Amino acid sequence: MSQYDADLPLVLSEIDPVQNASVAAAVVKTGFSETTVWSGLPGKCGNPLSADGVTANPLFNTCYPPA
Repeated sequence: MSQYDADLPLVLSEIDPVQNASVAAAVVKTGFSETTVWSGLPGKCGNPLSADGVTANPLFNTCYPPA
């Protein structure tokens, strides 16, 4: 039988540099909204193309990316 006289704290964490970089890029973009739900549909904040499928989407990256 073993006896222990000390505790050791253990911290479990997930660190994802790609996710953190995506969030960092989104939160500094003009028009960012904390409450907008991410959507990858054309013309929504998760798609770089507008609804026409050709022009750049001004709403791209203005919401939190999916985790």
